[in-house]
Amino acid sequence: MLGHLRPYMGHLKRLLAWPYLRLGLTANQVGLVGVILAALAAAFIRWDYRLPAFWIAMVAVLSDMADGEVARQTDSETPQGNYLDAMGDRMREGLLMLGLVPFAPDLLGLALLGTCLTSFAKARCALVVVMDNRDWPGLGDHADRAVILLFAYLLVPQGVQWPLWLLVVATWTCCAGRMKRALELIEKGKEDNLLPYLRASERYQR
Repeated sequence: MLGHLRPYMGHLKRLLAWPYLRLGLTANQVGLVGVILAALAAAFIRWDYRLPAFWIAMVAVLSDMADGEVARQTDSETPQGNYLDAMGDRMREGLLMLGLVPFAPDLLGLALLGTCLTSFAKARCALVVVMDNRDWPGLGDHADRAVILLFAYLLVPQGVQWPLWLLVVATWTCCAGRMKRALELIEKGKEDNLLPYLRASERYQR
């Protein structure tokens, strides 16, 4: 849901990218910094350094908006960068969730499973039919979960559990929406939209 606001955040993206551009970092290096910071935030919250963990997590999350802007401003957008950006998103999110596991193992286990299946629902659809990255359900998407995680880093160490419940609901809502969309795309897809390995299979020949 919040991901749909990205096109309107140009000024914020440029502001967030500025320090990395001044340091001469590439977009891929910015993504790596975000992953390292997420791991550091996860370690800090487990060591009971709560406020530093929150601010480090904040910078890690905001790096997701900075890396794409760095790529645009340095004219270095590539398909490989697009792939690494998506992988970095998953790593950051997973690491931040792992930091919270000691506070509520069952809830975080459900959230981790939900976010993994959310990513796999779209990836698996791309192994069945030709598709692109547009028009997928946004409720509970990566940006929504990132904001919820920041609330969790701020409140969960104080004994507040609702951000974790909301995180579980967000991950599974997004997963269900993406599975529904994937099945619609497969159902509507014509024979020519099937991937070659499926078109060649006798099981799928009409």
